[in-house]
Amino acid sequence: MNGVIIPRMSNKALMIVSVLCVLLAIICALLAFLLLSRPRFTLVSTTSPYIMFDDKTAQACWSGPPKPPPDNPPNTLPSGFRFDVVNQANLPFCKDLK
Repeated sequence: MNGVIIPRMSNKALMIVSVLCVLLAIICALLAFLLLSRPRFTLVSTTSPYIMFDDKTAQACWSGPPKPPPDNPPNTLPSGFRFDVVNQANLPFCKDLK
């Protein structure tokens, strides 16, 4: 006995392990790319399309107009949405988040 506990791997087994390690590294890089390339802002509210969640800063923000709506707003929202464009919660504007 010369102190070797683990027997030496054959060349075939070494190649298989090497290929599996390379495949695992490629899969990890692909998953990291897919997770980091998702949209930064996601819709939070089902009644107001202007309240968004910022995944980078982990806070809610306002994506609507800074001014109150006009007296006769145009009906351009999808069905199911209210024309609620007043920032009553004083959320920060999404464009101002860093």
